[in-house]
Amino acid sequence: MLENLAKILTLNELSNEAGLSVSQYSALFRARTQNAPLTYFTLLKMQKSCQLLANTTLRIKEVAYQLGFTDPYYFSRVSPS
Repeated sequence: MLENLAKILTLNELSNEAGLSVSQYSALFRARTQNAPLTYFTLLKMQKSCQLLANTTLRIKEVAYQLGFTDPYYFSRVSPS
């Protein structure tokens, strides 16, 4: 996931990469992280966005685009939970 923060990943893509069914992948992922896979992916994106906003001169719109969000307004309202 960390290598793909700029992408929009689907649960099917993640489970295929792991070689598991969607339900198996989701259950194992949730058991290990206490989060659904896509919620966790969003959390990683938000953590990276905080780092970029705090440590660079990038604007919110630029950070949004770097992390795969096509709508900066939507990005500003995203919550991982």
